[in-house]
Amino acid sequence: MSPRAPTALVPATALAVAAWLVVACRGASPPANSQTQPANPPATQPATTPQSTGEEPQCVTSCSMDKPRTVVASISWPLPQPATNPQALATGIASERLDVTTFKDGFSRGVFAQLSPVRENQPFGLAPNAPQAAVPSLRGLSVTRVTTLQEKIASGEPNANAGIMPAAAANDPSRVVVVEIEGLQPGVNYFWRRTPGGPVVRCQAPVCPADLRSRR
Repeated sequence: MSPRAPTALVPATALAVAAWLVVACRGASPPANSQTQPANPPATQPATTPQSTGEEPQCVTSCSMDKPRTVVASISWPLPQPATNPQALATGIASERLDVTTFKDGFSRGVFAQLSPVRENQPFGLAPNAPQAAVPSLRGLSVTRVTTLQEKIASGEPNANAGIMPAAAANDPSRVVVVEIEGLQPGVNYFWRRTPGGPVVRCQAPVCPADLRSRR
């Protein structure tokens, strides 16, 4: 029987160095390109909403002071130049148009009424693809007055400037056209725009006191 080979002894110093290396490796940070993502990454910031350009139409509705049960919608927008007389106003809005619908998706569906040119005593006409029977709330809309905000203020109308001064007019009432429209149905939301694909403004036709008395 052959003798057993002697077992080599590991110096104590070598064992201590090996233990230190294991601890150091476990505590070391991985390379920068191999770090894992945090469990809860920061939330994505919402997209910035485009700011208003001030060219959007403004809309204010009220009850007529002269005609019972009559709602008046005042639609306003800025003019490129001040209109100090009726001829200047007619020139400033010669190429303008106005569309209206009572449906949130009415413009995309083609269910709306349109006005072109914009002038007094001009009725709205239904868009070519609008079904005649589907839009009773758009029938009877008619322009009763086209003026400037400056003229409304000069006439002494109460609250003439309330809610219809566009930002782009730079607080100059002579640069604001106001189109007054009658024929709205009480309690109905109306959506207005100046150009196809342009900004849309919504306002609701109020229920006038005479309408309330008639419902009792």
